[in-house]
Order: sequence, then C-alpha cells, then structure tokens
Amino acid sequence: MKKTDLVIDAEFVSSWESATWLRSMGLDAIIEFGRHRFLTAWRRMKSHCHDEERLEINLFVRGNQEHRVNGVRHKLAGGDVLVVLPGDTHSGTGTVQACGSMYWAVLRLPRRCESFLGLHGAPAQRLADAVRGITIRQFKASPAFIRHMHALHELAVRRPSDETAPALATCHILGLVAELIRESRVSEASADNTYWTRRIRDFIEANTDRMVAIGEMADFMALSPSRFQARFKAELGMAPGDYAMQMRLRRAQRELCGTPPKRITDIAMAFGFSSSQHFARVFRQHFGVSATRFRRNARQVF
Repeated sequence: MKKTDLVIDAEFVSSWESATWLRSMGLDAIIEFGRHRFLTAWRRMKSHCHDEERLEINLFVRGNQEHRVNGVRHKLAGGDVLVVLPGDTHSGTGTVQACGSMYWAVLRLPRRCESFLGLHGAPAQRLADAVRGITIRQFKASPAFIRHMHALHELAVRRPSDETAPALATCHILGLVAELIRESRVSEASADNTYWTRRIRDFIEANTDRMVAIGEMADFMALSPSRFQARFKAELGMAPGDYAMQMRLRRAQRELCGTPPKRITDIAMAFGFSSSQHFARVFRQHFGVSATRFRRNARQVF
C-alpha cells in the first residue's frame, strides 16, 4: 500500500524488500515492514479501511504527525505508537505534516487454527486474540518496544544469511507484539496520565497567540519547573517549550492555507513571533520549506 504522497523529498527503506526477507525467515504474517524519514513535509494520507486481518503498527521516532483512526484525531510525537486494528478506518487529518521519521509494520492476523509468528495452536490464537482486544490506539513505546523495532529493522536491512537469522527475527517480532499488548494495557490503566496530558495540551493550545514561559506552565499544573519539565518530557516525548512552539507553528500553518490569504507578517504577529524574520527562520527549521513555498504547495494539494 502506498503510504503517502510526498510533497518534496523523503528517505524510504523499502517495505516490500524488508518484508520479503522477513517472510523468507518463516514470518509469513508480515505484509509490510519499513522505515520512512520525511526530509521536508508530506501530504495527507487518504482514508482507507483495514480488512478483517490487517494489523498496522507505527512507531514515531522524530517529529510530529496527526492521524485519524475511526474518526478520532491522534497527535503523535517521538516515542508514540499508533496501532490500527482490523476493521479500523485510518487517514490523515487534512493538514500537511511536519518532517520526521517513523517505523511501521503491517501484519496479517491469523484465522482460527492458523499459525502466527512461529506459534501454533492455542498459543498462536491467544496472542492474536490479545492483539484484537487492544482498545486504545495511541500510547508511549517502552524502551523494549523501541529496541525490538530497531533490531528487527537492522536485521531486515543487513539480511544476514547465517543459521541464527530466523531465530533472531522471530525473537524480535514476538517481542514487539508482546510489548505492544503490554504497553497498551499499561496505558489503559493510566487514566491519570491521560488527564494530565490532555489538561496541559489544552492550556498550551489555548495560548498559541504568545510564547508561554515554562514557569507559567508549571504553575498551571501545580508543579515546580524541574518536575514539570521532567514529567512533560516523559508523557509527550519532547520538552514543553518545543511542544508549545510546534503548536504555534501548526496554527500558523493552518492560517497559511486559509482563504482569503493573510500576509505572512500578520500571521507571524498573531502567533507571538517577534518578527516575520523570526517566524520565517523557525518555520523553515520545522517544516524544511519556507512559509511562502509551503503556502504555494498547500494550494496545489487542496
């Protein structure tokens, strides 16, 4: 399946070649596996519905993306996992996404009595049923999940021919799926964390017209600045100042796509940038393209 339409440029490790090698290791359930690095920005993903056996696992390494699963918007940053289960509807959000990088794997879940990732009989069915039972779609990746994903990718790139390769590949894909199930359950139980994250996100998004100091955010969440910054990074995968800047740029991005068109200087001032030059420099650093060119490309897309 074509992952995206690229606006300008990307580095792409073929999912077909990697998946073919992994299947040759006896992992017939793997349909796609790869890494995508977006060097600039990319267009929205078209809406598609996963069939009754298709499982998609996405690990976002760097940058920010927005996806919809079953109509729910998911704002994703480095360290986030997005899982799309059989029967889910998956799409972009209609915005041009930021540069970044991600891994993804697409697996075919087994029918009754079929083997799965080297397991047979009841163990295979219990593992597949546990995956189908996942109720949340976004959560933080554990260090073990990241290690398994990275190691599996390294194997698929190197494609070793020695006798240990099938065992290593099986170990890492089973570890990845096991961590997927475990972390989804941990995240389900973390209602307090979910509320904390939503509360600070809402505060930042309500103040995108100015630069909010770390101390003000910490006061709002009733924490010291050091404890606030540590928890924010643990929950959202980036520093609070970086996240706030991302939100301001996202709002500015939408204004650039609006009609009638506004002057770039006016947009810069509306979102608390000290000058149009400052806005232009930060925008290019984040999206890999100037605001003027971004506006031109967005008009072509939409």
